[in-house]
Amino acid sequence: MSASRLLAPAERELRTAMRWYESKRPGLGAEFLGSVHGVMVRIGEAPKRFPVWADNHRFRRAVAVRFPYALFFHIVGTEPVVVAVAHSSRGPGYWLDRTPKNQEGPPNLAILTGLHKVVGMAESLSNFLAGPEGLGQRAGVGV
Repeated sequence: MSASRLLAPAERELRTAMRWYESKRPGLGAEFLGSVHGVMVRIGEAPKRFPVWADNHRFRRAVAVRFPYALFFHIVGTEPVVVAVAHSSRGPGYWLDRTPKNQEGPPNLAILTGLHKVVGMAESLSNFLAGPEGLGQRAGVGV
């Protein structure tokens, strides 16, 4: 099974949540990213072990450890595609129209390829927070 992909809207949700956690306590954003990364690795290893989401059987749900987030994904061919990194208090299904074919550009795979040792790596966290548009700089978040 291949590694899970993260669609651009899901990546934006992840980046926003990570910045928020980092603003609450330095290092907490890295812990959050580490938790999500762990879930994504497990999704990539065996996506069918995660339960089908009761509201729409096209999607499966994987819960992050220690944080109130779930990753919603579906399987395209043999590849799991994460369509949402959703906070548990957000209305369910807001992401249902997200599919790989209606997203612009390729999904960003940096989450799995470059951040596998994210916890405790301030440089990786800083680069991720900055993102391609320097989002971390505009938000005033830094490590």
